[in-house]
Amino acid sequence: VWGPKLIAVLADTVDPDEACRKLKLCTDPSCNLIPKSKQTVAITLSSEWESYAAKAVDDEDIFGGAIDWFKKLTNKVFTDHLPLTDVDGDRFSGSMEQLRGTHWRGKDCDDLDNKVYPGRKTNPFTKSDVDYNCNGIKGTNPETGKLYQEELCGESKPMGVAVFGDSAGAHFELPPQWFNASDWNSSTFDGVLGKLLDEIDLPYKSTYTGFAETSAEVPVRSIYKYLSERNQCNHRDYQNLGVNGGASRHFHNIQALARNQEDDQPLLMFLELVGNDVCNHHHGFDSMTTPTEFYDNIVKILKFLDTVVPAGSHLVTVGLADGRVLYETLHDRIHPLGVTYPDVYSYLNCLNVSPCWGWMNAEDSVREETYKVASSLNAQYPKIIAENTFKNFDIQYYPFPIREMIQKWEAAGKDPAKLIEPVDGFHPSQTANALFADWLWASIQNDHPDWIGEVNPNNETITKLFGDQGGY
Repeated sequence: VWGPKLIAVLADTVDPDEACRKLKLCTDPSCNLIPKSKQTVAITLSSEWESYAAKAVDDEDIFGGAIDWFKKLTNKVFTDHLPLTDVDGDRFSGSMEQLRGTHWRGKDCDDLDNKVYPGRKTNPFTKSDVDYNCNGIKGTNPETGKLYQEELCGESKPMGVAVFGDSAGAHFELPPQWFNASDWNSSTFDGVLGKLLDEIDLPYKSTYTGFAETSAEVPVRSIYKYLSERNQCNHRDYQNLGVNGGASRHFHNIQALARNQEDDQPLLMFLELVGNDVCNHHHGFDSMTTPTEFYDNIVKILKFLDTVVPAGSHLVTVGLADGRVLYETLHDRIHPLGVTYPDVYSYLNCLNVSPCWGWMNAEDSVREETYKVASSLNAQYPKIIAENTFKNFDIQYYPFPIREMIQKWEAAGKDPAKLIEPVDGFHPSQTANALFADWLWASIQNDHPDWIGEVNPNNETITKLFGDQGGY
């Protein structure tokens, strides 16, 4: 619907800022990003373009078509943050990766039975060797007559992983190749639909719930991976409830958790709200969360979790990031659009669409004042832990170590900009996600080794009998 209009406008308009206004994505003619001297890019259309465009749907408003399309997606996915395809209603999908499916939560190995799902502890079937918790372990040992699930996992204290929070927890990433029209080719937008259906997030490569294959170019290390490698009975027991724009006031997001206090394993949980309580497009500080509001919001979340999670669970709260490092690291770098990052920040602020006026700002005084507000919110976590007790979980607070990570990375002779997503200049990169997982895991091992349990001595047997345990 929107592709032909986009291409036609770009082919007809040398000025990218004017093209943005023609597409009705930008509205203020006083806000311009690209200097006139740099407006030399032209697009050459193939000979097949005219016949293709003639068959395309005409839509006078590119944005209106997009909105109509998104409205057709159910509130179940984008408001309630639950899988679109979930036949048995247990909040796990057995057939779809995107739309809050298995990229976000462990795969349901029987989507016709709501008693079967990842993370289940109790066997709902009398003397049955069904894989009721979807970890790929099933059957009976012919030598002992015992269920493999009981024999290999029963004493190993399995535990799932869940993260609640924002786009950093969900691992938001905008591909740089989308933003330089001069480099577009036939494969530039391969996979774009899948990205959109995953809300432009990569939960399966994230700090908390990443399970994708790792490589030197795309390092994927996560708390889930570490916990699953330690005990393979934890296979598929992960839930990523990160939501783009999530802040402490968004209590509704937390309610998407799938856990039963009586029937399910405990959880190692992470509450990471690293930015949006001080980040929005508004100019000024009045729209930022106050310390009192933050305290009350977090306590409300924790009280809810105490009614849902099984006894023996644990919670790590992650503080707001020191976003001053963004400007410090990128202020003299060139953005993929061909201008400096301060130019991009100022442009977004001019349009009043910046994701974070406080951090993505060329004014030193604004960034410093935002740091003071973020610090005042972080100070609430120790107070909350000291003044509140919860029946089913204990709590550890950790600051978000982005500055420490950048300093160590730079000390090793590496480019600190590699730890920040290049397009938005705001989110942690894939490498940063992996480094943060390493940092968190090491911290938990040091401070709370009892939280993660012993290495399961049956791991080798599980691999021998069940291979990849059904994959993902």
